[in-house]
Amino acid sequence: KAIFQKKPLIGVQGDSRLFAVDFLEGRPARGQYSVSISVSKSDSRFVSNFAQILKVVVLTEVSVDFGEIAVLFGDTGGTAKQHRLEFPKTLSEVLDADSQQRIVFRFALKDAKSASKEPMSAHQTFVRFANSRSAQEVVFVAEMDSELNFKLDLNLHSKAKDFRHLSGEYEISLLIGDPVIQNPIHWSVARVRLHFAGDQSEREAPKDAFGAKPEIRHEFRAHEKRPAPVVSNAFSVLALLPLALLFALVSAPIGQSVSDSSLSPPQWLRLGVNFGRFSLSLSALVFHSSLAAIFLLYGLFFYTLNMFETCKYLTPVAALAFLAGHQLLARLNRVK
Repeated sequence: KAIFQKKPLIGVQGDSRLFAVDFLEGRPARGQYSVSISVSKSDSRFVSNFAQILKVVVLTEVSVDFGEIAVLFGDTGGTAKQHRLEFPKTLSEVLDADSQQRIVFRFALKDAKSASKEPMSAHQTFVRFANSRSAQEVVFVAEMDSELNFKLDLNLHSKAKDFRHLSGEYEISLLIGDPVIQNPIHWSVARVRLHFAGDQSEREAPKDAFGAKPEIRHEFRAHEKRPAPVVSNAFSVLALLPLALLFALVSAPIGQSVSDSSLSPPQWLRLGVNFGRFSLSLSALVFHSSLAAIFLLYGLFFYTLNMFETCKYLTPVAALAFLAGHQLLARLNRVK
């Protein structure tokens, strides 16, 4: 429905570039409107005759026309207690209900700015139950009937799972919101003590899903306890003893004791060890030096270094050994 048509825009005093129109002059009802603005010029030398569509929202204030809350006995509908509510006050009496009863909450909204105070609907009508001890919240939607009255019929037996069977005192709040409402409602309606079968009121309060989580600290497993230095040194000597005997025996001629002072030159040739082709080139020296450094790192890893430190030092040494070894093998292949 059009509020007005072909209404001229009036120039703003003091600025010839601005034009205005009083949209509320026609007292439009709440809601969203489309405003089409067209501009035309009598001089054909100017480009004109274009239209611009604007969206305008007319807001209003809402209030609760009436409200009542009652506790009913199961499906029979017998009323245990019914209370008339006065917006925005909270019911002074604390209600009491168990899992065999129902809580019925009725209310209606009215347009506070309209002259007739006509009833109105809203896009968001929620009823929230908040546990006073654990801060657990359960939210339900109030349904609207054909007469624009809202109702929440809460069967506590079927909805006990939503409450996690947590008995205790709950605050009942009404939450109203809509794009055309400029005063959203948060009304604390009443308090109620709920009693569920299999009461779990003493259990731990649920954790806040949006709260700060504990800091995660990554810790490596502690080093295993090492033996006493005397024990480790003794085993090291025992491990090196066969190598020492090898050097001593191969250095003595056959039939001569190791303690004899007149020892002949080392008898490595008898074991088939050939040092004749050992090269003193740069690649050979670098390869054997880096290989010795690798074994030294293994020893340091056993005593002092950790895995990451060992890998840090081993990476450049291993790369150097690989390149030098490749050059050494290529040279030996060419000499053959």
